[in-house]
Amino acid sequence: MDGIIQYIFPNEKYDEINKLKFQAYIKDNHIYFVEYDEVISSVIKYAKYTRHPASFVQIGHEMGVILKDMCVSADNVIYVPMHVKDQAKRGFNQSLILARKISECTGIPICHKALKKNKKTRHQASLSATLRARNLAGAFVADDRYTAGRSFILVDDIYTTGTTLNQCKKVLLEKMAQSVLFATITKRII
Repeated sequence: MDGIIQYIFPNEKYDEINKLKFQAYIKDNHIYFVEYDEVISSVIKYAKYTRHPASFVQIGHEMGVILKDMCVSADNVIYVPMHVKDQAKRGFNQSLILARKISECTGIPICHKALKKNKKTRHQASLSATLRARNLAGAFVADDRYTAGRSFILVDDIYTTGTTLNQCKKVLLEKMAQSVLFATITKRII
């Protein structure tokens, strides 16, 4: 699959990604891998909004190698799901691409059925923290057949206010997940 993504969507940000300094930054239940700056912001926006998912393959591999070297363990890797209509419009879910690479590098199996987004929401980027919380209320559902007693690495591209990841964590814990560790490319606080 990665080869197909690279062929169809060439990674025009390859050199910029290679210049980034990847390392683990750990705060509470969150690991991120690149300090937020204009370079990583540009790479993420370019990849997400111009249909160039190959950048996420390269970044996900870097994230996975670091997590493997750290001996991070979990029962499953999961990702922030997109609403089916939004994913169809974009053509890919960047969090899924990152999660696949993390799973591949760490050997931790990916689970596609633990978490779903059942409500179409507004685009988060332009919303305040309060509006983000209101926008995502009730958007995610977890399935206890895949969550009960399990620990997860929950993957997303960027941590801004934490609203998306915390909403996902909330529904996972309500369905008896044991623990949820966030893994994002970067962390940007607004």
